[in-house]
Amino acid sequence: MPFEGEPSSATAHQDFIRNPEVADFLRSCEFLTPPDGKEAARIAALFEPYSVLEKNLHPVDFALATDGSLYESQIDPRIPSTKACYVKVSTVLLDMSIFRSLLDDNTQLVDPFKVARLKDQNNALTLALPSSNLRMKGEKSSRSTFRRQLETFFLSERTRFDSNDEATSLAATYAELASLRKDHAGPSGTIKVHKCPNPDCGAEEHYLTFGQTYHCPACGDPIYITDSLRIWEEVGDLKSSMEASSRLMTYLEHLLPVHYIRFLLKTSPAVLGKAAFFNDNPLAIFGNGAWLHSCIMQFLHVTREALKQKGISPPLLIGLQKSGQLVDFGRLIESALKPGTSFSITDEFREKYVGTAKSKNGFGSESYYGQDFYVKTHSGKLFVLCLPYPFPFKTLKGFDFDSEKSKIGNYHDFARACALIEEVETDLWKNALAPIALAHRYTAISLVPSGRILDILGKSLVG
Repeated sequence: MPFEGEPSSATAHQDFIRNPEVADFLRSCEFLTPPDGKEAARIAALFEPYSVLEKNLHPVDFALATDGSLYESQIDPRIPSTKACYVKVSTVLLDMSIFRSLLDDNTQLVDPFKVARLKDQNNALTLALPSSNLRMKGEKSSRSTFRRQLETFFLSERTRFDSNDEATSLAATYAELASLRKDHAGPSGTIKVHKCPNPDCGAEEHYLTFGQTYHCPACGDPIYITDSLRIWEEVGDLKSSMEASSRLMTYLEHLLPVHYIRFLLKTSPAVLGKAAFFNDNPLAIFGNGAWLHSCIMQFLHVTREALKQKGISPPLLIGLQKSGQLVDFGRLIESALKPGTSFSITDEFREKYVGTAKSKNGFGSESYYGQDFYVKTHSGKLFVLCLPYPFPFKTLKGFDFDSEKSKIGNYHDFARACALIEEVETDLWKNALAPIALAHRYTAISLVPSGRILDILGKSLVG
């Protein structure tokens, strides 16, 4: 690493160019390559036409999209290592009646006033977290500060549907999900925290009840229900917490749709039958909190069954991938695919074409709660969609999950999802959807000017 202000060498790359081991390494690697014409045709033959005739049977009246952004800010230029992280997660509500009337029948132009009404339907949650060399007064470290901020945020009025009712908070939704985890061995309804976060303690197996103030029996330090996400393990006084904050941001993007669904199921279940939720990610949770994916899978199944008994269609939950290996490979074969066709991506397809290593328990066994699909719409746009698995568990006696998860026929709302995709696709960006595009627009923290403003805010408050 150079000293502060020391310029980098303009010739440092030559050592890599002259090193034959670097060239040998690159030659030995495998990566995605465009299939030849015959192979592309064979892949295209796997795609089957889909119908959107069902779109009028269960119309979507509301679409909600969630997206997150984060920024790390220097607090004091004299102490560059002192930093804070800012996390922002937005939910945009798209009123489909307004969206469907954006185009004026007479002029064939978009009505700017109706667009303005769409822009008003967004809600943002913001959270400030410590990064390196930053802690709250009374806290021992950046880690303990991070944990306290996270717990306070989950319980805060900002996450509640009723400001006076803690049971409508994001913490309550999280507690309900966490009580469903597979390795739960404590009392029913409790949340498992695998060990005390105090680095000098580490006592294991704690079971907390929502709303309870809990202290470690061994050291007396507080333990929070959100400690079970284990995000705090990536936080330290001497390093950036950007990785931990990024992990939190993605977890929130998955938790917020569930938070809305849980509340509406209890208060207005009929609304769920006309709602769709978009996530700017595959339906999967990674990292130390990956166990949460199976809890969400169970919750969504219970929701479907509860609505079915009331004669109400389940809400659509759609994950969208904008980057990654599946997207890259899709672009390589896009020209060979016919519009209005789709393919449910199997484990064998991933292994053969995308380079995903074969897993003993099947792809995504420890992280995914939804199935990926290629969908090339009738307008010619290619999407990688993810729909929730239509099963409560991945391990059921006499049930071949790896086979059943890839059958489009098991996804009864697949045509409905495709119809909605075709309705909200937009030309703003390549293969983009309007709800996600709006969510990103009102979430992204740009480096200029938003990021600079956060820098100034930190300096003014601390200085």
